[in-house]
Amino acid sequence: MTRKRTGDRKVQLAKSREKRLYPFDSTTRLCELVKNVAIGDLDKLLVNLSPYLLDKVVLYHVSRLNFDLDRIRGVQKNVYKMLADFLKNVLAKNGLRVKQEVFFRYLASPDHCNLGILSQSLKAQIRKEMKNIS
Repeated sequence: MTRKRTGDRKVQLAKSREKRLYPFDSTTRLCELVKNVAIGDLDKLLVNLSPYLLDKVVLYHVSRLNFDLDRIRGVQKNVYKMLADFLKNVLAKNGLRVKQEVFFRYLASPDHCNLGILSQSLKAQIRKEMKNIS
């Protein structure tokens, strides 16, 4: 292989890895990450989160969760508990279209949520709450 082809191949591999880790863009809606069997759970989650959100949310149009950071400051654990309950129900139904890690990356992405937390931290908090629920 020539250097040019080798370089092109490395670029292709990097792009495919990026696509695998982040299979969403800034326009991806939250409902696109769950299967139809879990849409009811997603709707329930959005209703439960609505007091903490700045914007009114409509199930099939939600692409960003804008939390009111002043309201959420004291009850952030409750938000994690709601997300853990949602995830537990969805996983029981096998309702995620993507891997859990991709779901956590989606929620941690600044394009989709303004919590400002790393995906690893979010994952740890939600898993901790999932253990408490069980």
